[in-house]
Amino acid sequence: MQKNSDNFIDFKNFPKNYDYQTVEKKISQYWEDNKIYKFEPHDKSRNVYSVDTPPPYVSSSHLHVGHVMSYSQAEFIIRYKRMKGFNIFYPMGFDDNGLPTERYVERKYKINKSKITREDFIDLCLKETKIGIEVYKSLWKSAGISADYGLSYSTIDERCRKTAQKSFLDLYNKGLIERRNEPILWCPQCRTSLAQADVVIEEFSGVLYDIEFKSSSGKNLIISTTRPELLGGCVAVYASPADERYHFLEGQSVKTPLYNKDVPVKYDESVDINYGTGIMMVCTWGDVEDVRKWKEHKLDTAIVINKAGKLNELSGKYNGLSVKEAKKALVEDLNKLSLIKGEKPLIHNVGVHDRCGTPVEFILAEQWFIKILDNKDKFISAGNQMTWHPEFMKARYEEWINNLKWDWNISRQRFYGVPFPVWYCSECGEVITAAETELPVDPVVNLPTVNKCPKCRGKGLRPETDVMDTWMTSSMTPLINSQWAYDDVESKELLNMIYPMGLRPQAQEIIRTWLFYSVVKSIYHTESVPFKNVMISGWGLDKNGKKMSKSLGNFVGPEDIISKYSADALRYWASKANLGQDLRFSEEDVVSGRKLLIKIWNAARFLITNIPPEFNPYEKKISGLKLNQIDKWVLTEFENALKICENNMESYEYSFSLKTASDFFYNVYCDNYLEIIKNVFWDEGEENTDRKKTVLNVMYFVSLNILKVFAPFIPFITEELYLSFYKNFEKDNSIHLSNWPEFKKELIFSDSVNISGILLNILEASRKLRTNLNLHQNHKISKILIKTLNPGYIDIINEISGDIKSAVRAERVVFSDKADFKTADENIFISLEK
Repeated sequence: MQKNSDNFIDFKNFPKNYDYQTVEKKISQYWEDNKIYKFEPHDKSRNVYSVDTPPPYVSSSHLHVGHVMSYSQAEFIIRYKRMKGFNIFYPMGFDDNGLPTERYVERKYKINKSKITREDFIDLCLKETKIGIEVYKSLWKSAGISADYGLSYSTIDERCRKTAQKSFLDLYNKGLIERRNEPILWCPQCRTSLAQADVVIEEFSGVLYDIEFKSSSGKNLIISTTRPELLGGCVAVYASPADERYHFLEGQSVKTPLYNKDVPVKYDESVDINYGTGIMMVCTWGDVEDVRKWKEHKLDTAIVINKAGKLNELSGKYNGLSVKEAKKALVEDLNKLSLIKGEKPLIHNVGVHDRCGTPVEFILAEQWFIKILDNKDKFISAGNQMTWHPEFMKARYEEWINNLKWDWNISRQRFYGVPFPVWYCSECGEVITAAETELPVDPVVNLPTVNKCPKCRGKGLRPETDVMDTWMTSSMTPLINSQWAYDDVESKELLNMIYPMGLRPQAQEIIRTWLFYSVVKSIYHTESVPFKNVMISGWGLDKNGKKMSKSLGNFVGPEDIISKYSADALRYWASKANLGQDLRFSEEDVVSGRKLLIKIWNAARFLITNIPPEFNPYEKKISGLKLNQIDKWVLTEFENALKICENNMESYEYSFSLKTASDFFYNVYCDNYLEIIKNVFWDEGEENTDRKKTVLNVMYFVSLNILKVFAPFIPFITEELYLSFYKNFEKDNSIHLSNWPEFKKELIFSDSVNISGILLNILEASRKLRTNLNLHQNHKISKILIKTLNPGYIDIINEISGDIKSAVRAERVVFSDKADFKTADENIFISLEK
């Protein structure tokens, strides 16, 4: 394309084919160079729509199309809000601290963190997170994610460390954090404590062993257990007070097999009389019930499993064996003594660490806990103050809260993470916290400004070496983004501008962690919900319907799909699932997306290459043009489709919006309107000039506005067409900064739908008849014969005869009783004459 001497751009040479690989790189650079998605903090004229973007773990370069699906679905709404005039605050965060990064570094470098210095290990983690951040940024940009990358943060950077540590101090000063020495969930593989949210329940095959114990009165008792390896840690046996079979045991003790240890008999209503033999052993600790009974009844402590997941010296001859090895050895020894009276295979639920899949154990340790159990009602109330998309996801949030059994353990025995701003007095153990002015601080490296214990005046201080749970920082993302930890004027203005945030988009599996913990922190720190809207996506599944996972290796790399079909085509696939629904990856759907791009390009090219030098789309209002019925029909259909699309986008139902827009574009605009009017550009003649001008204006109006509706979903091709053509007549620097189409009631011509329906029926019958006659669809015929059984149709057909001639490529329209080919309207028959 080139300008002539009158500064008119010659569109005749508009590219025939859409070169998406070149275009997408060019457009991505254009967005970056022109800061198209930059948040404007000083713009007070627009309302702010702030987004609490999910900061993904940058612990691997193995990203799959499911990640693109989840981020794209949220981004459809964000782009829509931008076009609706909102000042978009859309940062990109990167979660690069904590256990996921440590495990990745250990695997990649084949190292054991216990055999490397803390400093060297942290250096490796920092190195890998920098690499991971660049990988993620590159992918998001290539996928058209319209974040303001100038607002980026990483959860290990200074701002995030300061915010997390200020959160700790605030909660500590409010009495909402305390240090306790009690049973905690523990991962033997990762060698760290866990919170309840870090544990998932999985089904395992196991065996229920009926083992013979002996009461102090000499009577044999059969107790069923799946964990004979914990016999050395048995501290009591329990029966239900309602179970008359075991009333005789009251006041007695029971001797454990192999260990010959006397333990008391207790009664508790929680004992299931139908499980096993109805009597259970309580060990320290095999499960949650063991912990509860140990606490409530102040039982003895006999811990037989160490932090490495191996039996310790209290287990006697089994010392040093893994849990699995110990179970096998104990079963063999019990069988030798004929103390196993039965074995029943069963499937039972086991808690495993969600990061590595290792069954968790309980150990006793001092840890920091955030109190959450006492405030469940507050958190459920907060959930009711947010709008959920889809609504049913709120039930999962409430279910998680109602089933909480533990306060939030935030201590982790790792190297790489945000340190606790805490030291302890070496003499009396008093907790000494950093001053807020010292944050961020690493107590292993730095000493506090206080050089004496305020309690005993001792001078010896030892640092807290644990780090915080990664969720302790990630839960602060609404407050990290809004500069909550800072007191300067600009930070306070930003806090008031963007908090609570407009949207929290995220995946369903982290409702129990990221979403819940964010609510906890915001309620505790600000007495406000962290965001107004919650948007929950489903999972990207493989072709067999299984969740895509880095660990399973059943993922499809987005880079390959983008290279083969385009980012827009991949985003089209992401739109196929309704919000909250899982979506199988289908290359056929990506291909359909690619076909849509080609259709959009060709339809636009048809308009662009027919633009004359004098074209001015704003010379007259569209409603002021001399419109034919078919023009009125396409405008009416567009406005009706636009209304549906907008309503769906407002309710976050992006999938229905795109489907509506696609149906209009294919079935109304391309297959019918363009087919009907295209002859206007082939037929020369002065009488055709005004008609051509009207058609061009209608095409311009419809094509530009349907392009805007498509823009949130397929941003690259829509931007390329806008910049290449439409921007010559429009004021905005990007289609994504232009206004979403405004619904125009004056362009609803109700009669046109019925009138044009007659034309469309004639056109459809003509197409079928041409096929029957082996007559090419574009071959011009001398006349079309029409017979109508409805006299009221005669005036209508006369009115639309020009469009009929154009649609069926006929020189004349003639009413004739000879017409005998029935249309979809039983009152109309046609025939074609060459």
